[in-house]
Amino acid sequence: MSHGVPNDSVTPKVTIDACIPQELWKTQDRASVVTSLLDLARDASVDLAITTRVDQDIPNMPLSARIRELPEIGVQRIGAPFRLNLSKLGGDDVLASTGFGEVRDSIEAELERRGLSKQNRPDWRDWDHLEGHYLANRDVFLTWDGDILGIASQLKARLGIRVMEPEDFLSTLAEGDGYRTELDSGLRRNDGELDSSTSLGVTDVGLGMTGGGEGDGDV
Repeated sequence: MSHGVPNDSVTPKVTIDACIPQELWKTQDRASVVTSLLDLARDASVDLAITTRVDQDIPNMPLSARIRELPEIGVQRIGAPFRLNLSKLGGDDVLASTGFGEVRDSIEAELERRGLSKQNRPDWRDWDHLEGHYLANRDVFLTWDGDILGIASQLKARLGIRVMEPEDFLSTLAEGDGYRTELDSGLRRNDGELDSSTSLGVTDVGLGMTGGGEGDGDV
């Protein structure tokens, strides 16, 4: 199946928010968009991933049982920042980034100054998804979450994170060469600009970890 992606193109590393598989599982209006993304992953035209924080975004049955299906449909799990009382020792979660945390706190303070309530700002799970994406040095973060889309310009300018809606990503990807040119010109950060991250083992306890989050619920 051809999706208009040149054979010699850079394979985009795409992280999806938890709202995206839910759209498919709930058979909602944009389920066909999710199917298109999964087709691309099956063709190895994109590299799809989701962070471990999906477990906290979708904690309730029956949808939570479907999380284990993600690798089978082409979506790998990557680590989120390690949180006490939440992350598993020796699991996929990774050490948090001080630099990311400083930018996050600055954006949060700015949103609060604008008078946005907590309900209209990214929550801790949103930030963990974004930080996991950042630490894994991936290219594009896809979401339909308006709270994240609302800070897309700040995330790109200050952290190099490109946030898009899935439909826009699919349209851009279909242009082929244009997308590859943007990646090659610096969309993907150089490894030297990133804080190093390590899969957390027992010996890492107490180093750079964040506290546990509060509140769960399907997004």
